Amino acid sequence: MRIRSWLMFGAAAALAVACAKESAPEAGTPDGARTVTLSAALADTRSAMDTDGKVTWTADDAIAVYNTDGALFKFTVSEGAGTDYAKFTCATFTGTLSGTAVYPYAYAGTEEGTLTIPRYAERTDVIPFVMASAIAAGASGDLQGELHFHHVMAVMEFTLQDVPAYACAFKLYSKTGMQLNGTYTLTDDQTGVTGPTAATGTNDRIIYFPYKTAYGADATVKILAAVPAYAYTDLAVRVLDGDEDIIEGTAKGIPASSTALRAGLYVRMPALDIRALVGTKRDKFVKVEGVKWAKGNLRAWMNGTDGEGWQQGWNIYDHQWESQFSLKYGQVSELASGIDGSSVQTLTLDTDAFKEDEAHSVYTHFDYFSWGTIGRAARVHNQQVTSNVANFDLTGKVFRRTGTATSPATDISALEELSGDERFEASPLDGSNPLLAGDVAFWASKGQYRLPTRDDVNKLYARNGEGRAHMQAGYYMDGTNKINGLLFTTSPSWEETRYNTAAVEFTEADMESGLFLPKTGERTTNAKTASYDAKTVKFFNGWGVYWCGTYGGRNAGYEDCAIHINFTGGNVMTYGYTSKLSNTITGQTVLGNAIRPVLND
Repeated sequence: MRIRSWLMFGAAAALAVACAKESAPEAGTPDGARTVTLSAALADTRSAMDTDGKVTWTADDAIAVYNTDGALFKFTVSEGAGTDYAKFTCATFTGTLSGTAVYPYAYAGTEEGTLTIPRYAERTDVIPFVMASAIAAGASGDLQGELHFHHVMAVMEFTLQDVPAYACAFKLYSKTGMQLNGTYTLTDDQTGVTGPTAATGTNDRIIYFPYKTAYGADATVKILAAVPAYAYTDLAVRVLDGDEDIIEGTAKGIPASSTALRAGLYVRMPALDIRALVGTKRDKFVKVEGVKWAKGNLRAWMNGTDGEGWQQGWNIYDHQWESQFSLKYGQVSELASGIDGSSVQTLTLDTDAFKEDEAHSVYTHFDYFSWGTIGRAARVHNQQVTSNVANFDLTGKVFRRTGTATSPATDISALEELSGDERFEASPLDGSNPLLAGDVAFWASKGQYRLPTRDDVNKLYARNGEGRAHMQAGYYMDGTNKINGLLFTTSPSWEETRYNTAAVEFTEADMESGLFLPKTGERTTNAKTASYDAKTVKFFNGWGVYWCGTYGGRNAGYEDCAIHINFTGGNVMTYGYTSKLSNTITGQTVLGNAIRPVLND
């Protein structure tokens, strides 16, 4: 059943009437089945619920009817769609009609005289009016009875405006535990005028809507919730992300004057501007499976200005898709709109554009980092650290090592761990001052961010069975430049994980909905020793390799290894150990890979 003027908002009314997961089983076709047709009139009060449109039955409406043995049967509209008086027919009815019918069918309880409202609601476009009718016996033919429906619950309408793309659910709940979902018993006269009696259930309702449904300032989602008829004093609402966590700033109480709910009452609540409520609280991160990832890759720009709370010249990119070679400064002649993520792409840096001074040939701008090194030394191969301890985790840690830039101590598990402000002291590239090692993202951000742990990375890797993140391959168009990468979003508890390697174009809403890791390639050289002016970047826009903060140890089958995630040209994701000194597939010596930090809260 639908109100015509609400059709444009129907996708937001996420209840389980038309879903595959019905609350009660549909009967089969037993011996003695016959066709039964019932005439059904809408409740008189329905016409007054919305003055903007006429209320009618629709062709996909269905009602639940029981026989005297308690078996449940599904009747669907056979005549009268588009009117307020229709016929409902079941071709497999057996036995004798009992005294109760329930609309919608999916809300019918397993026993006559009961109805069930789910806590979690599937995405659907059915408006959730809940009604019941006693059955009056018919006179002749296949007209077996007439239904005169009465409302058994109130309906509350909630309007959400400018919903962020990462939002996917609306939560209505009672702070003191008043029941909002579960099984209810209809009133004695089965008209439901005074509302059902609570039996079992919980104090909250979660209604899902598709993410990106209301992305943008002009977009609107309307949610209609069937609510038991009580005099509530403590109803409240929340908006949830894919992890089913409350989105910051969206907690709102409902005035008690709006919650003295009687059967058939229709209550419109004021609109909520969700993005305005959230404000700047999510500006620093995107959340996937509970992990708060930075909104950009780590970068060092030695001639850059101070970012708030950062080391001089260090920060994260403003956008998820940015990397050193996606920025259009003209340093890389090979960067063009025709880069194809399915092919191997080699880039040669214009070293003159990156040198800080001729003495050291130091690049002023880089976002490829060697594992375990800190400061400007983080970009060169020969400053990587090792460990004699298997699965050593340097996330959120900083260590001091003695020596010079050319001969520092390298076994991080034997170095002194620092604390307090010592962790954030300067780490020069050369000279006699001590060098630092550990978590470069933690050091650069002065504790605001950290390297991801093995568990953080593992939650993105849906195929290993430990995570539920969706993975979608694709690309973002920055003008004429095509940036390839993978997008990860949280899979809600009721939805199956998707792992899609067929690339699609990502929109701004996609970028806000989850974690986008661009394919930044890896810095490599054919030489076993690295120089500061090594130029080659392999597989840019075709592969992506991201460091984790966990050292793998020698028990993983490599001399020295670290945890990483790797995206190939075919958009296949791999996770595990890799040699820190060479790529095990190409044999290239690895100078550094990208880092996507995690918010350290």
